[in-house]
Amino acid sequence: MNTAIAITSEAPKVFFKKGRLVTTSQAVADYFDKQHKNVLQKIDCLDCSAEFTSANFSAHVENQVIGVAEREIRYYEITKDGFMFLVMGFTGKKAARLKEAYIAKFNAMDAELRKKQASEATPVFDMLNIDLHLCIRDGNVAFIRRFH
Repeated sequence: MNTAIAITSEAPKVFFKKGRLVTTSQAVADYFDKQHKNVLQKIDCLDCSAEFTSANFSAHVENQVIGVAEREIRYYEITKDGFMFLVMGFTGKKAARLKEAYIAKFNAMDAELRKKQASEATPVFDMLNIDLHLCIRDGNVAFIRRFH
C-alpha cells in the first residue's frame, strides 16, 4: 500500500512502502524543478558503493499511456539516505535550504546528545573519592587533594 504524504514544503512528497519511507526520482525532479531524465542520470552516475545503491535506490519501470501510445517510464524509489546522498550534490535555492535544514537538525541532535552526556557523566574525582580544592596563596595557585 502506498500512502502519499507531504512532510513539509521543504521536501518532495514521500510515502510508505514495505514499512519504509521513500520518495521517487520523479518527485525529486518535480520538487527541484529538474527534468526527470537529468535526475535519473545523476542517480546512475552516483559514486556510492553497490551496497549503498541497492539498499537506497530501487529501479522500477512503469507503463504509461501518452495519447494513443504506451511508453515504459523508468524511475527510482529512493530512501531518506539515498535522497540525502543524491541532493547533497544539487545546487540552487531549494537545495541550499534543504542542506541548511539538514545541518540545523544535525546540530540540534548533537547539542541534545552533548547535554545528555554531560548530565550522565560522573566526574573522575567523584569516582576516585578525591576532593580537589583550588588554593591561591601569595599569588601562587595550588591544588590541595584530600582522599576519602
